[in-house]
Amino acid sequence: MIRRLSGRTLKPKLQSLDLEFCVHAIGYAALFYKRPDTNGAKIMNEEMAAIDFPLPPKDEQTSLAQCINRFTTKIDQAIAIKEKQISGLWEYKTSLINAAVTGQIKVA
Repeated sequence: MIRRLSGRTLKPKLQSLDLEFCVHAIGYAALFYKRPDTNGAKIMNEEMAAIDFPLPPKDEQTSLAQCINRFTTKIDQAIAIKEKQISGLWEYKTSLINAAVTGQIKVA
């Protein structure tokens, strides 16, 4: 899941930056700069300094960030639905096993 900015804790130094776009771009670029000694859990300053990503005009950044947010919201909703279905199937499986073990249903 992609983390979204809450509030406006970060303030860009350049007017040409859309922070939502930067969050997505850095998050994606960071996938390729994982530290092997920390199992990819952190990115140190030298790794962050090496991350490059394209910086389109601000209106394109905003449009891209909004598009990514829309799609990730849909994906998150689909994942939640599938997780609920999986949970229901696990409960059904458990109830079938219980019914078979207690003799409520006959197993051929």
